[in-house]
Amino acid sequence: MRHSTILTTLLLALVGAAVSLFMFFPGEAALVTGSVRRMIDPKRPDLVRLEYITANPELSRGWRTLRVVEKPEQCLPLLEQNHARDPGIAGPLGALRCVSYRKDGEMIEVLQTRRIAAPAG
Repeated sequence: MRHSTILTTLLLALVGAAVSLFMFFPGEAALVTGSVRRMIDPKRPDLVRLEYITANPELSRGWRTLRVVEKPEQCLPLLEQNHARDPGIAGPLGALRCVSYRKDGEMIEVLQTRRIAAPAG
């Protein structure tokens, strides 16, 4: 009987500490939970970017961000859409890709790349 009282008290103290950590220090709590998630699944992205490169490399030097989504499942269907008339793109598209990133901007991996065929003309 005595052991269950001690265990119950310790459990309540741990729950109270966890709740107060999330209430009073949300930034630190997010850092801790993010670190734990990264240890469990190191390839789990914080954000996924749909990036493009133009057919003429002089118009855009390197990959540029077109859209930002939260999950890879949201980005992959965007590869199949027609983005040729998007006002943020300077010139004809050369390729699109979905890339997963951490919050600090570190790239995890390129999920998929789609080359755009040059318009016949």
